[in-house]
Amino acid sequence: MLVDPLPVKSLNLVAHTAITILETLSFALLDLAPGRTVRKCAAGSTLAGLKGCPLTLTISHTASKENGAIPTNRALIRLDISGLRTDPTVAGNTKAYAYLVIGTPEGVYDTDSNAYDSSMLLETLLGVFAVSPTASTLSEVNLGRVIAGEP
Repeated sequence: MLVDPLPVKSLNLVAHTAITILETLSFALLDLAPGRTVRKCAAGSTLAGLKGCPLTLTISHTASKENGAIPTNRALIRLDISGLRTDPTVAGNTKAYAYLVIGTPEGVYDTDSNAYDSSMLLETLLGVFAVSPTASTLSEVNLGRVIAGEP
């Protein structure tokens, strides 16, 4: 179970802290429509368990009305991994996916009258899953616990 209270450390992406790169994938443009692009990495990842599985990256932009009269610009980033097999006795392939939605209300300012910067929100969210709760180092411990279904 995640600790209570859950310590969350915001990443400082502006600091350009070094991150280990496992591999670099190339996503070719597959579909371009107003407010949406779909890209595909046909070769798939070479990581164990994903070898040869095609990856699809979708980036879309919409506006929502969750803030009433103030439009909220939403950016969705979704990654799909197709062709995963979980049991040799089951026919067909499965798909795993992850997505991130960032919503930024238009015309919103912080307490210093600066335009609101949604990158701070993303940095804090990444801190929940990617930063060690006991040190200022990257860690996947919390992410593994959340995916395992821990509250």
